[in-house]
Amino acid sequence: MAPLGNLGLGTVDHFDGEVVLLDGQFHVIRGDGHVDSIADLSITSPFLEVESFHGDLSRKLPPGTTYGQLQQSPLDVLPTQNIIYAVKLEGVFQSVKTRSIPRQSKPYVPLSALTKNQPTFEFTNVTGTMVGFWSPPSSKGVALAGWHLHFLTADQRGGGHVLEFTTQDAVIKMDECHEFHWLIPASDDFRHTDFTK
Repeated sequence: MAPLGNLGLGTVDHFDGEVVLLDGQFHVIRGDGHVDSIADLSITSPFLEVESFHGDLSRKLPPGTTYGQLQQSPLDVLPTQNIIYAVKLEGVFQSVKTRSIPRQSKPYVPLSALTKNQPTFEFTNVTGTMVGFWSPPSSKGVALAGWHLHFLTADQRGGGHVLEFTTQDAVIKMDECHEFHWLIPASDDFRHTDFTK
């Protein structure tokens, strides 16, 4: 895990939790909901999306705004759907529902199969920060098209991959990203994996 930015999300090898990179500090929410700080940056990740975040665009979200509303009408907050935005959504939430997948081992099963029995966590009247990205439909296959957000509570005791939320007093900050750098693993496992399946 290289510190290529100060905000981002991803996972660590063996899909051992959901990573939140917030203010330059890596955290991982494990499959049991426990949060660990990641100090050893020599550990590796099969997926990590990072940005040097400045929060150039900012707007307060109306109380009661849901994740479903943002998914259905992204242009309510985005200037355009055609570029990548790094996102920080912080404040108080009426409710948040997240997931984190327990550590996996070979032979790995597809993510679509893992999410059928995923552990989920629910928070009410919670203060925290969501970090992530909006990626345009044209990026499908390289990034998760649409919104991709991970959550960390203000006390750093919970979070995960965001499934649902309802805001209470929250501000969304965004950076436009006009460059995309894709780093591909050099491992033998990656070289010999059949990604057509």
